[in-house]
Amino acid sequence: MVNIKALNRELLPNYVVDREIRYYRQYYKTKEFEKAISQFEQLLQDKDTFNRIKIPNFKFQPVLKPMQIHFEVEYIDGYLLSEPGILTEERLDIIYEDLICKKNSCFFDINPYNIIIDDKEKVGQHACGNHMYWIDLEGYGTGNFEDRLKAFEEKILSKYHKKDEYRSKLCL
Repeated sequence: MVNIKALNRELLPNYVVDREIRYYRQYYKTKEFEKAISQFEQLLQDKDTFNRIKIPNFKFQPVLKPMQIHFEVEYIDGYLLSEPGILTEERLDIIYEDLICKKNSCFFDINPYNIIIDDKEKVGQHACGNHMYWIDLEGYGTGNFEDRLKAFEEKILSKYHKKDEYRSKLCL
């Protein structure tokens, strides 16, 4: 007699769940299209220079006609920084030091909806994940410190319950 369970285990292939987001962005002006390609090429080179902020793995493919960029981006499971109880002083420090104060190219659309904490479980109101991911890859480019600082104060620091204490810590 054949053991069906043992036979099925041998015949079933191993599989991996591949969680990617696939999308494309349409461009209507050649200059904007070329600038976007250049920014994504730069981001691929700079991807590992953000210290404690991680960038999801991604690929992009420019399509000359009809001026589109096709993306495949790693899906990050976790909690948005905008969710209640997720924003902590430690995370503010990481954002300020690794994004706001970064030299050269950086992300310029600083807001809590662009950051995910890669938490697999939530303890009370706090995500305990070890990594912060920046998920808005299209917001990469050149920008000055003052603009990033203003966005940080208005869109992230303003959500923190001890914002005045934190501002004085940074001498803002």
